[in-house]
Amino acid sequence: MVYSNLPMTSFPVALLCCVTIPVLVLLAYIYWAKITRRTLPHWRNALGQISMLVVSADWLFQTSLWVLYSANVGASRISSAADLGMHLEIYYLPVGMASTFFLKGVPRVLVITAWLVTAIFARHFYIA
Repeated sequence: MVYSNLPMTSFPVALLCCVTIPVLVLLAYIYWAKITRRTLPHWRNALGQISMLVVSADWLFQTSLWVLYSANVGASRISSAADLGMHLEIYYLPVGMASTFFLKGVPRVLVITAWLVTAIFARHFYIA
């Protein structure tokens, strides 16, 4: 089922979220690389990178669904992609969210904020 009567306020919010997420992840990566990477053990650095990678992959998937939905691509194709995304989110999102807490300082806050903005973005253009 595709939600065809979304309110007009969804587009500006979704666009803002779509732009904000990569900026937050990029800032988190820069802060991590310049400040906290040297102070953390290798395993915590790896888990922190996994959290940034998973939130970026989820953003890319949600953005591609939004673009396909906006371009009026067939509803069956979008529903199939949304089903695939739902199955991927079951396995990868908890790992990404949990590994966020292995970061330290500003990068942790930025990645947690990116996760929250991703949740807002996914709910505005969620295709079930």
